[in-house]
Amino acid sequence: MPLQTCKRRNRLITPTSITNQNMQYKIEAIGSQFSDKAIGSLESRLNQQAAQGYKFHSVFHITKPGCLGLGTPTSTYLAVYVKD
Repeated sequence: MPLQTCKRRNRLITPTSITNQNMQYKIEAIGSQFSDKAIGSLESRLNQQAAQGYKFHSVFHITKPGCLGLGTPTSTYLAVYVKD
C-alpha cells in the first residue's frame, strides 16, 4: 500500500495508521507435505474459514523445536485468516 498524505493535517498516513481496530485474525497449522488428498482437505478448510467470514491472508513457514530443545525440530506452515 503506498503512503498517502492527509490533506487536513499534512501528516503521513502509513498502512498501520489506517487499520481497522475490529480486525480479527485466526492462525491454523496446515502442515508441510501435501498429497492430492491433503490438497483437497486444505481446500475444504479454506472454504470452512470463508463460510465463517474469514478471508485467507497469508501463509508462513515455521520450525518448532523438539521436546525440551533436544528432539528433532519439525517444520510446518501456518495459514493466517482475517475477518474485518
